[in-house]
Amino acid sequence: LWLKGNIGGVPTLLGFVYLWTGQNSREENTQHLRCLTNDIKEVGQSHEILIIGDMNAHLEDFDRYTDTTGSMLQEFCEAFDLVLVNAQVKCEGRVTWERNKSQSTIDYCLMSHKLYNRMGAMEIDEEGTKSLGSDHKRIKVNFGKSGQEKQKWKQEDKIGFSDAQLQEVSNRIEDILSAETEKEWTYTQLIEIVSRELERNQTKYKGKRRHKPKIWWDKEAKAAINRRQEASREHRKAKKRGATSEEIEAKWGVFQEKKREACALIQDKVRRAEMQWTKEVNQKDRNAAKKFWKHISSHGRKTEIKHHALITAEGSRVEGKEVHKYITSIIEEAFSEIENRETSQGIDDSNDQQDFCELPKITPREWEKAEGRVAAGTSTGPDGISMRLVKTLGKISKLKLRQAVNKIIVGGEVPETWQQSRMRLLYKGKGDKDNIKSYRPITVTSVLYRLAMQIVKRRVEEWAESEQILGELQNGFRRDRRLEDNLFTLTQCIEIAQASQRPLWIAFLDIQGAYDNVNQDAMWARLKTLGLDITLVRFVQEVYKNNTVTITWENENMGPAAIKRGLRQGCPLSPLLFMIYLTGMEQRLEQSDIGFDLTYMEGGEKVKQKIPGLMYADDIVLLADSREEFQKLVKICGEEGDALGLNFSGTKSGVMMFNDKKGDTIKIQSIEIDMVDKYKYLGVWFNEGKKYLAEHERHVTDKGKRNSAIMKHKALWNFNRYEVVRGVWKGVMVPGLTFGNGVLCMKSEVQSS
Repeated sequence: LWLKGNIGGVPTLLGFVYLWTGQNSREENTQHLRCLTNDIKEVGQSHEILIIGDMNAHLEDFDRYTDTTGSMLQEFCEAFDLVLVNAQVKCEGRVTWERNKSQSTIDYCLMSHKLYNRMGAMEIDEEGTKSLGSDHKRIKVNFGKSGQEKQKWKQEDKIGFSDAQLQEVSNRIEDILSAETEKEWTYTQLIEIVSRELERNQTKYKGKRRHKPKIWWDKEAKAAINRRQEASREHRKAKKRGATSEEIEAKWGVFQEKKREACALIQDKVRRAEMQWTKEVNQKDRNAAKKFWKHISSHGRKTEIKHHALITAEGSRVEGKEVHKYITSIIEEAFSEIENRETSQGIDDSNDQQDFCELPKITPREWEKAEGRVAAGTSTGPDGISMRLVKTLGKISKLKLRQAVNKIIVGGEVPETWQQSRMRLLYKGKGDKDNIKSYRPITVTSVLYRLAMQIVKRRVEEWAESEQILGELQNGFRRDRRLEDNLFTLTQCIEIAQASQRPLWIAFLDIQGAYDNVNQDAMWARLKTLGLDITLVRFVQEVYKNNTVTITWENENMGPAAIKRGLRQGCPLSPLLFMIYLTGMEQRLEQSDIGFDLTYMEGGEKVKQKIPGLMYADDIVLLADSREEFQKLVKICGEEGDALGLNFSGTKSGVMMFNDKKGDTIKIQSIEIDMVDKYKYLGVWFNEGKKYLAEHERHVTDKGKRNSAIMKHKALWNFNRYEVVRGVWKGVMVPGLTFGNGVLCMKSEVQSS
């Protein structure tokens, strides 16, 4: 078996080999090695070689003699200049196989010199503690630094505190603040107390934290494994001290018995635990999918191959400190300050000289609602304070924290940690890993910042709705509106056009780097012009000053990089700010009096109504029943985009047409928009023709078949396989496959399947 891949950025051909033993082994192994030789010459010329397996070879260095297979193995290594890792200083352990009184080295690892230089250590589990149920010892090959030298990257969001430990920290904080209830604590003082108590807890429990145990793990399972390990140690001790054959045989029998007992017990516990888990997932619970994927991830993560170099736009390869500088420069360039330019919005700073007004204090109810909107398990920001701890704080602690946050919002100094964030570059899953464009930035801010911004967002939201700042076209992230509203409206327009054989033109518009290209000065001016409380405007402006981000790429930390443009990633307020930023475009579309005609009769009279389009945050759809009106709508969006400093993507946008001739190409901002026969909008595929959901039905059917296969593959547990598949399918896969079914009319056979 051969696998192609990369180890430490080095193209590698990984082979798993079994060589014969016993009668005719020479002929069989000669044929095997010849086959390996041909494979390497055919597909491995540009790759380093790594071969591991049960080779049934005996060598002088390990077993005091070299057999025929051992000689053939040595010749094979010499032919391809491979390192026999078992015989090198980086190998920890010798014995790879043991049964009763016999032991030997028959499992080997061979690799190219380049790979060996990158290898940290190879560990052979001679004690058998990691080799449950096998006579062969586990071999673990570590690349990078060895176990003793390996650097553990500090990841603040993954510090493992148990609920009891967090409660202990919370109680100590409550005691400290309760002792001085009359004191007005500043935010900085409170964070210092929290950080100190967290550090104290870390020191107290240093070295005591463990990985989260499996769901079947308990004291009984631990005791069974301990008995097996003790029996193994007694057997090894007897062999080392030269005990009689009878005693060694007896201790080997005890070890085998304890091993069987441990296996049987653990298998039974796994079976019971999996049955209970399936029962829980099968219950009507909106968190069923979350429970399922959490359970799957607990079985072990996919091995991630870390990349250590990138190719620049000029074609040069950078690694080490150079790659850090390159990534930081790319991020700073992407978020560099936007030059101010005049807009067609009529924005001015006439309200900029308003005095601060007294905002209502944050109420306990506001704080409680904001807490509920920030998940306990959300990633921790630069300050190292988790949301789990915030939710655990006592009554006095929350009161003092709420008062401190209130002071910040009404004009106090914004903490530095609120202006900082952590950015992780995640591989998109496609494209070359040595291309920076193949990575997606995910940004995390302080959880207390997010909590405060939830409160600010709620207040800005109430102002925007009461003052009718947002129009009827925008349905993104608004109360009493949902994504399905856009899908329903779009499908009904298509249905009407199909039924009445009327032309319908649809433009799906994509804004390049929408949030990242917002002009901050224009944003603040827009908020002031529209009449948002100047205290809130100035607070948001302060939050955006001196923003920096530390960057993590392939577990390597770098930065900080300055952020001088766009809306903050990882901030609850950003989607609402962007929708307000687009209100000028929305108003012009609404006031254009063009679009798809939806005139209807009411009380015997015609009610004229035209819908020019739909918005869901930055997802824009334009609708018209003639090509001329359609081009006017596109022109409006292009002009408003120019005024706002936003550019539309010609490649990611698309035009779809029903019941009309295509004609000349449609342009926006002098860029041609391609005519498409299918387009994915808000998670749903649309296509041209009468069966406009045929493409979506095909995707749902294919996804259902694929998920079904995954479930059957995952259901290899020791109990009723049908129950597992049925339970997981109903609890996890059906909600995903039926997305949008409240407004989508798909074929009955697709829905039933």
